[in-house]
Amino acid sequence: GDLRTTVFKRNVEANYRLKMKASRYVLSEVDKKFPTLPFTLRHFEDERQAKMGITECVSHGLLTPYPSLHEKSGSTVAHFKCTVLLLPSGTTKVTGLELPAYFKSDKTPDEET
Repeated sequence: GDLRTTVFKRNVEANYRLKMKASRYVLSEVDKKFPTLPFTLRHFEDERQAKMGITECVSHGLLTPYPSLHEKSGSTVAHFKCTVLLLPSGTTKVTGLELPAYFKSDKTPDEET
């Protein structure tokens, strides 16, 4: 089934005058503590109020939800990490292991999946 999203990030370009007190509480806490970083609902002192306020913030584009990822039952999953530099001259990988020769995928890192 679908997993509930609990990780969000502030969309700093978006503005909207929130109606609910809980929503204004969430947005002010996010602006103070996590202006540019992702956060989870557990970071709020009043998690119940945060759950109520998050809905209005997301619906008006003030917060961006991060989807919960999970693998299919019985599937093999590989997770590779690396660090890249995004420069005007192009993208350069600076850390991380090379992919094993047996690793094959029909997806590329630039595709939205």
